[in-house]
Amino acid sequence: MAQDNEYKILSEQIKGLATLINAQFQEVHDRLDKINGKVAKHESQITEVLIERAKNREEQRHVVTNHILTCPVSKDLTGLKKTLDDLNFFIRHPKLFIGILVTIVIITLATFLENNPFAVFKNYKQPISTEQTK
Repeated sequence: MAQDNEYKILSEQIKGLATLINAQFQEVHDRLDKINGKVAKHESQITEVLIERAKNREEQRHVVTNHILTCPVSKDLTGLKKTLDDLNFFIRHPKLFIGILVTIVIITLATFLENNPFAVFKNYKQPISTEQTK
């Protein structure tokens, strides 16, 4: 009899634990279902965004090709390219550039010495005229 009572007590405890475990498993399953629902929603949103991004990229390709064909600045770029070629000439030949610059400076100084607006470089070999006062 004592064993039957212990057996009943143990079986009721096991049933109680089984019920508790089943309830906790059910709670875990409910949470997982909720998380799976959110994941499915996020996956659908990601799919929509990827489709929209693909459409936008395709539109950008068309915009770029259309812009290249109808660009009003391309005519200005040819003139800019010619100017850049002229500048590259001096970059490729720096000695010629320096020679031209030195020649311009020498011509400018020679002109300044002849005209001499400030009378700094006057020819002092000529006697200075003075008046004598009484």
